[in-house]
Amino acid sequence: MLNTAEMCVPLPGVPLLANMTVFGKTPFPCDGRIRGNYSIVIWPVSALRVANKGQEDL
Repeated sequence: MLNTAEMCVPLPGVPLLANMTVFGKTPFPCDGRIRGNYSIVIWPVSALRVANKGQEDL
């Protein structure tokens, strides 16, 4: 498996998006390993889980 620095090498100047999940293997942005390499980080499944919890509470 490539680490985040290795993944960015072949794409100089290309904005990268990190598609994160709580249960994935990619390091979290706050640990510094992907910070600076990605233009945006999204957590789409986490947002869905929060919405589902809101519906459950309702």
